[in-house]
Amino acid sequence: HLAHEIRNPVGSISLLASTLIKKADERTRPVVEQMQKAIWRVERIIKATLLFTKGLTINAREFNLAELKSECEAAIECYTYGKEIKFSLNFPDLPYVGDRDLLAMVFQNMLFNAIDAVEENEDDDGWVRVDYEQREGEHKFTVTDSGVPIKNQAMVFEPFKTSKLKGNGLGLHLCLQIVQAHGGSIEIELEPKSFCVNLPAKTRG
Repeated sequence: HLAHEIRNPVGSISLLASTLIKKADERTRPVVEQMQKAIWRVERIIKATLLFTKGLTINAREFNLAELKSECEAAIECYTYGKEIKFSLNFPDLPYVGDRDLLAMVFQNMLFNAIDAVEENEDDDGWVRVDYEQREGEHKFTVTDSGVPIKNQAMVFEPFKTSKLKGNGLGLHLCLQIVQAHGGSIEIELEPKSFCVNLPAKTRG
């Protein structure tokens, strides 16, 4: 109920920001853009909270896995970070049956965690990669980055527990739930640090 109560005024603020950006000049545009990024972050937290409290509903349909790349690129544009980060996002041009929006959320959350890890690193810049490998009966996506190592592997997927400076601890928990609902799995590798998202070639509709 609380998430719904917050969502309505946030939606109104988002509309106002969209109106402001159309009238913004060179001096005020950066301020409004930062406002939009902050609103987007709040909306993302609300969505994650609602998914956690209400449970997942998988709306499976056929889509192209390459669509996930554009969804991730758009999300990265909205995410706030200070370092120079190079991204390499490899998604195949292949049909897939699943919930496109929820799977996009999985990879967006993975990328945000990778960005946060790079931000916590002492280096001035960094990189984040999503690599793809097609296996027999399985699609494997591997997310790697140049950021700090995983601090506590045991609590990575536990809700509301996080060792990061940013985040509420729900992102990776929801990622695991969404992937498992598609009949897949997520594996963590420490050397080199990576998250492997395994999705079956034939999903449960």
